[in-house]
Amino acid sequence: DREGELAKTLAGVMNLRWEDSQAGNIVHLPASWEEYRRGFREHLKKSVRHGYNSLKREGLSFQFEVAATPEQITPALEIFFQLHRLLEMADPETRFDRFADPIARRFLIEVCSRLAKRNITRVLTFRIQGVPVASRVAFQLPGCLYLYHSGADPAWRKYAPATTIVAEAVKY
Repeated sequence: DREGELAKTLAGVMNLRWEDSQAGNIVHLPASWEEYRRGFREHLKKSVRHGYNSLKREGLSFQFEVAATPEQITPALEIFFQLHRLLEMADPETRFDRFADPIARRFLIEVCSRLAKRNITRVLTFRIQGVPVASRVAFQLPGCLYLYHSGADPAWRKYAPATTIVAEAVKY
């Protein structure tokens, strides 16, 4: 949304040139995670439960980390880049490593670093037993968390980390 809060914030830190836009998915969240979860269809409730229960059943612990400060952003983005690349390698027919080009990587690092100084960037990392297995880049504005690209290690797919990191992001 060219008139939205994200666009206005970006325009304040960089010169934007608008081209065709694509509609995004916007979820208006209720006051609590429990209230939001109650509105899920059964298959989504089952998917979310599976992520948490599969970890619990095997006695595995998880951590959800939020990198927000300029000092935290670059190391968290390196984890994101690795996990994003792993997704593409696992399914090169349908996935594309958007950050394989060094210019694209530097651009994202620069944007995220600048926006971190304004307390907007979030790099979310989901770890199992301390191992990073999923990551999302996000941008937080008043009343809004925009989830950008993701990465996940397919070796951990049976624990549904890509689903669980989104659940944790919504809780956050």
